[in-house]
Amino acid sequence: AWNWAFHAVPYPILSYADVMEKHQWLYENNVRLLFQNCGGGRDGNFQQVCSYMYNLAIWNPYMSEDLYYEHMMDACLAFYGDGGKYVYDAINLLEEKYDRQLCYT
Repeated sequence: AWNWAFHAVPYPILSYADVMEKHQWLYENNVRLLFQNCGGGRDGNFQQVCSYMYNLAIWNPYMSEDLYYEHMMDACLAFYGDGGKYVYDAINLLEEKYDRQLCYT
């Protein structure tokens, strides 16, 4: 559940553990298709990368953590060009901050 004390902060929620745990549960319960409603606005939540990673996770819910982050870097570069490496770093910094602050459980 999301801790609404941090609702003003962008929340990509793209950590390997979070995404893969949810998608493994879906896969184990015979879900094979998802409608990804990640939007496309300019609110700082990296919806394009989020949607891409969620779709990869439902396709391969048991990919390794290294492969997951490799795909995330590829997606950041594809969507944001040369700035993708900075977007990737920003996503990881946000995730680390959330983990330390226990923003979601």
